[in-house]
Amino acid sequence: MIASDVATVRAAARLRGDVRLPGDKSISHRALILAALAHGEGVVSGAGDLSLLANVLIFEETTEETVALFSVFGGLQLPSGDSELLGEEVAGDEPSFPPDFPLDPRDRLESIGGFTGKHEEHDSVPSGIHGHDLALGSGAVDGIIGASAFASWRRLFATAQLQYTLTTEGTFDYQFANELIAAAGPGVFLLLDDDYTLGLKALLSVQTKGGDTQGGEPVEGTTFTGFYVGPVFQFTWSTHLTAEIGAELPAIQNAGGLQIVPDWRLRAGAIWRF
Repeated sequence: MIASDVATVRAAARLRGDVRLPGDKSISHRALILAALAHGEGVVSGAGDLSLLANVLIFEETTEETVALFSVFGGLQLPSGDSELLGEEVAGDEPSFPPDFPLDPRDRLESIGGFTGKHEEHDSVPSGIHGHDLALGSGAVDGIIGASAFASWRRLFATAQLQYTLTTEGTFDYQFANELIAAAGPGVFLLLDDDYTLGLKALLSVQTKGGDTQGGEPVEGTTFTGFYVGPVFQFTWSTHLTAEIGAELPAIQNAGGLQIVPDWRLRAGAIWRF
């Protein structure tokens, strides 16, 4: 007697996944800050860092009055700028500088007070910031891992998200510290329909990072921890679209040194499921 096992493989009815627009991060922030510090008119163009994430739904339970979801995600944060532009100044492609003006961006940061807190004036160069400047460490490919949860009962709901970024070394041997972002808060559905929802939630978020390194040596004044609170509107349509927009006001900001920190933040994003 010969025993045999029969396995049946059925074709999937459809592919399913998420397309997540990248949030505020990295090159976009620093480009705007540099443009604001520079003299004269500044132009910022192009996309910021791009994130490629895979999201897996681990748990789902739905009843007539409740919904509970838990998922994990992970992926890569990819640079979209060309960090080789940093080398053009060193190669002499920028306008001429005074004899004592440092061409290496690391030394130039010191001359404008980036590390020492001092500020030196140069008659022919009003700023140490120029058109092709990206931050030290640009061009790194970072890893992202995290988890998110959602629970609702009738018109009440709550959300929570945790994200950890594992950084790598970028240009000029500069490496930004790993970063942890967590957010959670309760909310209420203002509109609740079979095809769409509109919710308002109060969000508490925390962002914290350690000290950066350059060439394996710690960079002083680069640690940061901030707590933010604010309202967030969230809209969903069918099973395809989730979008949100909200404002975050700083409750606590603890910077390890002299840093540029936001007075407030505007967050927006969208997810399209296919």
